[in-house]
Amino acid sequence: MPRKLTQILLVTLLLYCCSVAAAAQSEQPAVYGILLDNSGSLRSQFRRVVELGIATVQHTHKHGPITIFNFKSLATSNDPITVVHTIWNQDADVLSRYANSLAVQAGATRLFDAIHFMAIYVNARTEQEKNPAVRKILVLITDGEDRKSKIKEEQLIAELKQHQIKVYAIGLVRELDEGSGLIRKSTRERSINFLKKVTKETGGRALFPKSNSGDVQALLRELFTEQ
Repeated sequence: MPRKLTQILLVTLLLYCCSVAAAAQSEQPAVYGILLDNSGSLRSQFRRVVELGIATVQHTHKHGPITIFNFKSLATSNDPITVVHTIWNQDADVLSRYANSLAVQAGATRLFDAIHFMAIYVNARTEQEKNPAVRKILVLITDGEDRKSKIKEEQLIAELKQHQIKVYAIGLVRELDEGSGLIRKSTRERSINFLKKVTKETGGRALFPKSNSGDVQALLRELFTEQ
């Protein structure tokens, strides 16, 4: 066989193997925890949160069970808001209806604690699956602001890495305070830094849309593109 033809065949085989591997990875089963941040700081952007949440459900539901997490106010508006969730489901219509039923909640956001709770819940689900190949994925649709969490950032990230939980985030940070002091960073800067760090450390990705009018499907394709 001529040398040039052999090289062409080898390149073709290599490209085929790469495409098969990529397809297998995209079809690998997963469990998804999706956080729809309905805390007060996202009041003016909340319809966008819901829109992105429903689109994420549509994008992921065929690959494995999903539970939606969101916040719920406690006794008074001064209390931290706690995190609640749906049952595991792959019915996109049911999950979308739940997302549309949500309302903004008052209270101090415990985002780190919420992610910690999500990790526990996702781990428990994968143990039920009894399949070590199942991916564990958290999707955060949030502004990244945390006020009263008990768990610390470094502890949270270490936990996520230990349990091989990949985190993706859409950071709706445009309306957070940009003011900073001599020592303390602005609320927006702290939120961006956290979302970038938690996603990078766990192998995911964070995107920060510049407006609420962009193409949702294009945004999700970029978010979930393998790096």
